[in-house]
Amino acid sequence: MRLTYRFVRFLARLIFVVVYGFKVKGADKIPMQGRAIYAANHRSLLDPPAVGVALKREIRYLAKEELFRVPMLGYLIRHLGAIPIKRSKMDIDALRKATSLLENEQALVLFPEGHRSRNGEMQQGLGGVGYLASQTNSPVFPISIRNTYAGERKLFGRNKIEIIVGDRIIYEEPQDNSRRAKHEAYQAFSNKIMKIIASMKANPI
Repeated sequence: MRLTYRFVRFLARLIFVVVYGFKVKGADKIPMQGRAIYAANHRSLLDPPAVGVALKREIRYLAKEELFRVPMLGYLIRHLGAIPIKRSKMDIDALRKATSLLENEQALVLFPEGHRSRNGEMQQGLGGVGYLASQTNSPVFPISIRNTYAGERKLFGRNKIEIIVGDRIIYEEPQDNSRRAKHEAYQAFSNKIMKIIASMKANPI
């Protein structure tokens, strides 16, 4: 873990523990080496740093390109290894970069819903998590994030922010090798991940 990343993670963890009573369950399931995809629900700007604090290894993110235009924030997330992705279309360049870092045995955090939920409810996931798992043979770990949505959150110990790490899920290739079958399999895999996240979310720590 790079020194800068370690320092930022330490500060973020301190804030999360003191202000939000941060709790993590399933941290022992996290592999400290090798490729891995962490797929989480997304309802708040607090979600990416919350996952980063919970995982005890250096991770990379796919982040919407608009964030990289924000002064200071853009510099920070780029320095920490975030990859900009265009959400208005299929961003092949971003997917290639994500594929490359997984093939180089790094870890990647994805939010399969593609953007934050505006009402706090979970949304359908996109097929990108299935695509990357298929292309790189990476295990996927579902992650449930609780109490980051503004309507749930309270300061100093009430409604604590919780991260629950689920068991690894392996993508299985469809028998039909056609493009349509593959796309359907990617989506079905994403649906499966989101269903697991929803079930974990219903069972707080």
